[in-house]
Amino acid sequence: MSNIKVFLLNPLAQIGKTHIHFTRDWCGGEFPASVIFPPFDLATTAALLKANGVETALLDASALHLKHSDVIPIIVKEKPDYIGIISAWGSLHDDIFLAKLIKQHYSQVKVVLAGPNVTLLAESILEVPAIDYLILGEMEKPFLDLVKGDLSKNLAYCRNGEKIIKERELLDDLDTLPYGDREHMPNFLYQSGFIPRNPFTVMMMSRGCAHSCSFCPVKIWYPQKVRFRSLANVIGEVEEIIYKYKISQINFRDATITGNRCYIQEFCEELIRRKLKVAWRGFSRVDEVDFELLKLMHRAGCNQLSYGVENKSQDILDDNLKETKIDQIRKTVELTKKSGIETCCSFLLGMRGDTEESIQETIDFSLELEPDYAQFSIAVQGKYPPEYLEECLGEATDVSTSAKSQNDGGFRWFKYRLIPESENLSEDYLNRMLRQAYSKFYLRAGYILRQVVKFRSPRRFWLIIKSGMEMFWKSIWNR
Repeated sequence: MSNIKVFLLNPLAQIGKTHIHFTRDWCGGEFPASVIFPPFDLATTAALLKANGVETALLDASALHLKHSDVIPIIVKEKPDYIGIISAWGSLHDDIFLAKLIKQHYSQVKVVLAGPNVTLLAESILEVPAIDYLILGEMEKPFLDLVKGDLSKNLAYCRNGEKIIKERELLDDLDTLPYGDREHMPNFLYQSGFIPRNPFTVMMMSRGCAHSCSFCPVKIWYPQKVRFRSLANVIGEVEEIIYKYKISQINFRDATITGNRCYIQEFCEELIRRKLKVAWRGFSRVDEVDFELLKLMHRAGCNQLSYGVENKSQDILDDNLKETKIDQIRKTVELTKKSGIETCCSFLLGMRGDTEESIQETIDFSLELEPDYAQFSIAVQGKYPPEYLEECLGEATDVSTSAKSQNDGGFRWFKYRLIPESENLSEDYLNRMLRQAYSKFYLRAGYILRQVVKFRSPRRFWLIIKSGMEMFWKSIWNR
């Protein structure tokens, strides 16, 4: 497409001298140790735009540790027509500030913002003059339609003072999307001690989730409809990752990779049949696997599964529509270990119905299960406190006010956290329990010794120590 130029940006968020690396996808969160993930949605958007003749650049400023002051001269030099950014729940203030900064230095560009928070709160975010368009839901096709001049679906924008929010329409055939454009991404920088091999990359086999967990953000980005790529399409991308990019670890970002048993079985069998030497990990559910499937997955290269355990209380799990059983959790975690696959269990503190007693039981449950890794988070509502939005939208209209924020690190998320899911537990208490959970799980002498014995790779040992120190430091200072 002649004369149209797009610049896709994965920004770096920063507080003080600390870099914050957000996972800017359907999750929209931040891992405790700020793991740097490849910007999957930007990569597929770039590939689709290029396939349709749109000149497109992709800059992962987060992975390259480029601050806003480093990025602005690059944008001015590139002179794009559109800039695309995906926001995360905790980065909204900084993203709005960045949009204002971009407009200040290069006013001709159209700033396009996407993200689960943007999708949910489009009407409020349209108050920001520096943002020209919001993409509702997944980014690829709507961005292409936008640069073609088609504003009929999946967009929100203002015209003559009127807020226009278009209806959403999902892309049914995921095979029409090209493989993610990894050509100019810093692939060697995507490393983590919590992932068995490094460097790693990210891809998806499916989008959406058939389950209805009340606390999960997946239904914001992908409504409750599961769409699968064809196996041939998925295997083709796996082979490109192995042979073209020389990457041997894939992190699948599907909501669950085991939601369709026949599909995952066929995927494993095809990897084995083709003798593809690749390791992979992903999210699963304890009610979707058994020992037979786990053994097959391990044979096919699966080296880690992440389970959403969430809580020790069966009543709380039921009330939050999790649809799993405590005995099921125990059995599946044990079978996963037995199959040779590493386990990662995630827990939510402050779920609807949680009490001080149930939170302590959940922390103790993490020790009983003894997974290889545990992730603890505070359950929050899918909205911002009114004062946070007021600050974001108000300061976005005043560059001089926002400039102070940038000098302080350009990141004000921590001034106002999201609203806790539980009405009975204070934010201060939940933060104290979060610190306690990480300390109790990771600072045990026996756990540390097992990790030292397990890691044969000095590189991975160093990464896990580095990540562990980041988690510990954040828990002490509450970031």
